[in-house]
Amino acid sequence: MNQFLEKLAKEIFSACGFTIHKKGSPRTTLAEVLDHISNLGFRPQTVIDVGVAYGTFELHEKFPDSKHLLIEPLKEFEVVLKRICDRYNGDYVLAVASEKPGTAVINVHRGLSGSSLFKEAEGSHIDGIPRKVPALTIHGLCNVRNFG
Repeated sequence: MNQFLEKLAKEIFSACGFTIHKKGSPRTTLAEVLDHISNLGFRPQTVIDVGVAYGTFELHEKFPDSKHLLIEPLKEFEVVLKRICDRYNGDYVLAVASEKPGTAVINVHRGLSGSSLFKEAEGSHIDGIPRKVPALTIHGLCNVRNFG
């Protein structure tokens, strides 16, 4: 009976645009976390998305009035970065975010997803192709690009 009432209540509230969670239940998706902090009144001046790839649209859509700084080391994603910046108040840089400026070697995978500065645990046969890319600090980028 309790499960029936719980399901019925969720369906009724869902039809009204509400989601019910048990008190103290964890938010398990990025969208749920962003909804929660947005509902608490959090409105960032700047959103920094590191490793953008195909885009973190939950982040961009939840804070459309923020400035968006996109950091992505793979030039293959530049078309996506430009599209995001055209839609939102954004700027992008092709680099890795690093502790200090310079260059870094990223292991580029055939499908691009999962490319990383780190080697794979399974061995070098799936590490990808090493590529040297610029490395910049987030602090330095924010200063240069006037992101507060």
